[in-house]
Amino acid sequence: RYGAADAVWDELSSCGVRVCFANPGTTEMPLVEALNRCSRFNRPIRSILCLHENVATGAADGYARMVQHPSCVLLHLGVGLANGLSNLHNARRARTPVVVLVGDLASWHAPYDPPLNTDIQELATVVSCWTRRITDPATIPRTIRSCVHAAIAEQGVATTILCHDAVWATDEEYSRCPHSEDDPSIDNVENLEKLEISVDDVVQALARENCCIFLGGDLLLQQCWGYLHALVNGSGAILFCENGFARIDRGHGAPAVGRLPYKPSDARGAMRAFQDIVFLNTNPPKLQFGYKDDSGVLFDAEHQRLTIMPRCSATSLFTIVEKLGFTHVLDPQPQVQTAVPSDGKLNPVKLCQALAYCLPEDAVVVDESITTGAAFWDCSKACQRFSHLTLTGGAIGIGIPLAIGAAIACPARKVVNFQADGSGQYSLQGLWTQARENLSILTVICANGRYDILNMEMMMQGLLHDSPSRCLTDLGSPTIDWVSLARGYGVEAIRVSTVDGFLSAFRSWDVGPLLIEAVL
Repeated sequence: RYGAADAVWDELSSCGVRVCFANPGTTEMPLVEALNRCSRFNRPIRSILCLHENVATGAADGYARMVQHPSCVLLHLGVGLANGLSNLHNARRARTPVVVLVGDLASWHAPYDPPLNTDIQELATVVSCWTRRITDPATIPRTIRSCVHAAIAEQGVATTILCHDAVWATDEEYSRCPHSEDDPSIDNVENLEKLEISVDDVVQALARENCCIFLGGDLLLQQCWGYLHALVNGSGAILFCENGFARIDRGHGAPAVGRLPYKPSDARGAMRAFQDIVFLNTNPPKLQFGYKDDSGVLFDAEHQRLTIMPRCSATSLFTIVEKLGFTHVLDPQPQVQTAVPSDGKLNPVKLCQALAYCLPEDAVVVDESITTGAAFWDCSKACQRFSHLTLTGGAIGIGIPLAIGAAIACPARKVVNFQADGSGQYSLQGLWTQARENLSILTVICANGRYDILNMEMMMQGLLHDSPSRCLTDLGSPTIDWVSLARGYGVEAIRVSTVDGFLSAFRSWDVGPLLIEAVL
């Protein structure tokens, strides 16, 4: 049999989608059945069950950050989409291509306003660059192709809403549908190749002294290291990236890249040290929050020149290097050994040093360590090559899901999730998926028993941090038992409190998931 639901997966497969992270419900059952049958495709779509929608959406983000191509999420109605919105928000900020499929009530049933009826399209618009609703099975092939194209072209979340009666059409009913290929409204995707400035404008800016190059997107990946070394060596410019970057490939052979500080005063000081700032494949960053008696402005419009090229491909970067007459170079520096951390009780700095020391070559670090991991950026500069992923949109609870996506995308690479304890509780159910799929993920829990980021924010705002307010930032009463929680989801776990204990636990990790609760 081949019905409308089969056509959904057939089109996704033909567009290169290989994985579906799912938390389905009643209206998605025809799609679930068809997904189980799609092994007949030459390149079948792997289905990954997640126990919460925010795990599914975060995993899809992590997968796409690693393969640079969309994965798919299958969610149940507006309520399911609402549960997954925060990590779709992070994906939007990361400019990650994600295809979201949301099942809807039968088109004739929704007007009765049954209990689960919601305005799915309105919800999807919050995070999506493109949304469509399918009520007619005949529009499935073209709409699905356009959805994938939109996610890639606009580097964002593209959502297709599938009415129950559209996907339950049988093979005979679907074959009778008039399949039109001439609906211009479906392919209405903006042409984002138009550049606000030219390569020549960038070349002119980089020819000046005291220049910073602020990078984003795939210009931070290993494929661009040679071009970036050429720019730094030829122009003397300093490289920077966002504090919450989507992905950067780091370690031995990588060009030196500064990370924008989190605190407004530090970020402002770092940026205002330059007269010229060139933004390649990104827009100027914004401060995370506005504070009392603070302008909220990061740059000085009167004394700084900002050259902004929000879309800059690796090819454009190569053209810039060629026009400047710089030489493409690779790995100009000798390998520096990561320092062996001294033993003693774990604290944030010692934990960062120990993790950097243990990190295997070609690892993927999913970093949602928040305040505890502040030192990891500097501690890991001498590591072997690795990929570093962080929280992009500020919506905490992405670390465990993001690690799932990265591990599915790169099964030959070890994935380390450096995870704050408070935000880890937002998507704890992801540990079950790690165990179910036997993913090689090491989760390092920074168990300080408090929301330290909120303590820092209170100090930055000059607020009194006394006992009544502390009760809303303290996680120590009762103490969260991460070892028991992990084992309850099928993941082996170890609790450590010293550097040597951490090193021993890390070395015990081979294949499959493991959680280390690092007591700070």
